[in-house]
Amino acid sequence: DIRGTSRISNYDVNIYVYGAASAPKMLLTSQPPLPENEIMTLLATGATTERLSDGATAQSKGTQLLIEEFRRGRLPMGKRLMPLLSLLEDVELAVGEPDPYSGKKRASAKIPIRSHYFLYGGVDGEGKTRSLLMYELRFR
Repeated sequence: DIRGTSRISNYDVNIYVYGAASAPKMLLTSQPPLPENEIMTLLATGATTERLSDGATAQSKGTQLLIEEFRRGRLPMGKRLMPLLSLLEDVELAVGEPDPYSGKKRASAKIPIRSHYFLYGGVDGEGKTRSLLMYELRFR
């Protein structure tokens, strides 16, 4: 039996994998409640199908997933660059996400500096930039 939890967007997702290793079964739940197919979409893309119905959001999520696949070396050219790209392992990239302050679409990166300290940089569609040094508090 394996249990896992994750906070994605405004959803708390619970995963429970059970049964024989040759034929595992999986139970997905979320709070607020979503159907299993929506939870899978949320896990894969970070957004529900409702948010992905907007073409621009779907395109930005696709770009984000492509960048992530490239960074992890799963694409042909990415394998050659793995030593360099492994330096970016803890960097969080976002493309086309809404800025939490202005609501405008933006591209951003969050880079860990040391425990709880991050450097954040972003640029929106109008070319306006934001750079922050962040201290992160986590509550359980």
